[in-house]
Amino acid sequence: MGFSTAPEAHTAPTALVVVGLLVGCSLMAWRLAAWSLSADKEGLVVRNFCWSRRIPWSRVSAFEDAWVQDEGGTHWVLKIVLDDGSSVRSTATSGHPSEVEALGRLALRYGVRVPIEPC
Repeated sequence: MGFSTAPEAHTAPTALVVVGLLVGCSLMAWRLAAWSLSADKEGLVVRNFCWSRRIPWSRVSAFEDAWVQDEGGTHWVLKIVLDDGSSVRSTATSGHPSEVEALGRLALRYGVRVPIEPC
């Protein structure tokens, strides 16, 4: 019993690696597609790549501009400032004028300060 270089000796481990890569890529694609910012009468739900968080309106004190830099350049994201001074960034936002307008309507409805501008 020794090391074999025969092609059939590597089939099972190779298949496991391929299946693992497919599962990993599928999970990443699913999580990327799940990025979102949604609102209802209870508050906001922020879904970023690694986590999701529900924030009640009573905790939201402001919407602000934020910028993130990655290999694709610098991008605008929404910064949600909480009542304790901490913040949450929503990477699912783009700064499109219609998006900013919708955020402004939400802010008026729930008493949130909104010093943001369309990109």
